Amino acid sequence: WYRRRQRQMCIRDRLGRGDEKRRSAWRVRLLIIVIGASLGYHIMVGFTPLRLGFEWPTPDGHDKLAQRMLNEIPPQAPVSAQNSLVPHLANRSQVYIFPKVENAEYIAIDTKGSYFPFDEYEDLCGEVRLLVDGTSYGSIFFADGLLLLQRDVPDNVEVSPAAICSEAAGSGS
Repeated sequence: WYRRRQRQMCIRDRLGRGDEKRRSAWRVRLLIIVIGASLGYHIMVGFTPLRLGFEWPTPDGHDKLAQRMLNEIPPQAPVSAQNSLVPHLANRSQVYIFPKVENAEYIAIDTKGSYFPFDEYEDLCGEVRLLVDGTSYGSIFFADGLLLLQRDVPDNVEVSPAAICSEAAGSGS
């Protein structure tokens, strides 16, 4: 009885190892299929440099002007910025997404960019007009829909509330 039992266990072990090898081979095949499908998708319709015909975006005049505006902000200053400008300021210790201002010394806004986190473009324009009209922030840069405000300084640039979103009306979300 004991020897028969040992033989049965040895056979089960051998069969079990074979099953494990087969399962492992199927896992490898499945992994190759998933990676291949993912790579094929990226080559055909992806948004990465792997896509056929991919071209790196080139900065236009508005982008260069935005960078010039952001360069006016001192490196240590707390900033509240429009969603599309935050990545350019991400290395700072205090950056807030506009309309959250908190203790920001500077507010950077791009009315031609995304209006997130607002639901409507007009909500963004209304909030910007309120800032320009009735706060302690003075405008130090205004061009091509870009606006830079600094706390507790007089206006260096004349910004009429009507002009804030007029040239950028209806731009992207």
